[in-house]
Amino acid sequence: MFKHWNLFFFLISYQFAGGQIPKGFSLEPTIHIGKVLKHTSKLTFEVPSISIGAELHYNYQRYGKAAWHERQNYPLLGASFLYYNFGDPSILGTGLALYPTLNLKMFSYKTLRADMVIGSGVGWVSRPYNTLTNPLNNAVGSHWNNLTQFKWIATLPLNAHWKSFGGFSFSHFSNGSRQLPNYGINLIAATAGVQYTPHPLTFNDFIHHNSLNDKVIRHWGIQIKSDIAWVASQLPDGPKYPIYIETIAGMYERNPSTRWYVGMDYEQNRAVYEFSLHALNVHTAAEARLEATRFAPFLAHEQWFGNTSIYLQTGTYVGNFYTKPGAWFNKLGLRYYAPSWKGMRAFGGVYLKAHRFTAEYGSIGMGLDWKH
Repeated sequence: MFKHWNLFFFLISYQFAGGQIPKGFSLEPTIHIGKVLKHTSKLTFEVPSISIGAELHYNYQRYGKAAWHERQNYPLLGASFLYYNFGDPSILGTGLALYPTLNLKMFSYKTLRADMVIGSGVGWVSRPYNTLTNPLNNAVGSHWNNLTQFKWIATLPLNAHWKSFGGFSFSHFSNGSRQLPNYGINLIAATAGVQYTPHPLTFNDFIHHNSLNDKVIRHWGIQIKSDIAWVASQLPDGPKYPIYIETIAGMYERNPSTRWYVGMDYEQNRAVYEFSLHALNVHTAAEARLEATRFAPFLAHEQWFGNTSIYLQTGTYVGNFYTKPGAWFNKLGLRYYAPSWKGMRAFGGVYLKAHRFTAEYGSIGMGLDWKH
């Protein structure tokens, strides 16, 4: 364990010693002290008493080169490297992750500032489930995973270059059911650290476009998209089958940075189709497709940062179709939009769907919207 910590702090010292960091960049060494959540009774391991994480976070303060910087209250974009000791080296091992981040200001009072930090990227777990060597870790079934993290922090300046911060973090390691078992490793932790900015921005550095005073032009439109997910069957080391997801939604754009959607997801699960066709009292392919179908009405919100957006969706299910892991589901997505053409924009995205704290699948897809 100590060699990991030594490497971590060596990297911090190396970066702090560098004198060529541009204006507006900052470095944040962060500590997480918490524990693994037992979010389902199906977890077969004993939850460790404590889990400890260390994070090196780069931030870049956006200051108004683009109008959306002002609309989004000059957010901080960054990247993090995370190391987590889950607290049980023989069963859970350790986790590493590399992911982009977005700091969104919630409120400020005098010199105190509160932020929500969102990050999602590539994670790696050293001790996943193995039938022979590690049968008790049914939280993750593969080395490679997605890491999604939320932090809620309050920051207080110490001087022109240094700030201290503290708060809470929630971290989730999961492979989106591409390899079972996959209940996920969820961690809740107290978080503290410092932020060092070698060349801080001043008030005069911020560019104002008066975009907050622009006339609000409301748009209505329609969006369609197609996604695909690959998930393992019900048993560890089983075959993988696709889930096809088709979506249609009506959209309302209040301003250039905010959209709302009301729509319907249609899911076709190929694993359920094959099972229905061969194991159930189903006589035709049409009946098997019906068994493998889910309809899910939803409400979604999208927040734009230039051509990139964060997409949040919540929904439920209608109809008596195949197994529903829960009454409600949530999706977190990251999208990138192509330039507009005659009111239409193509986009691509990646999504993670979960029921409470358990991921059902990760998907990737493309879509098209039209507004007037």
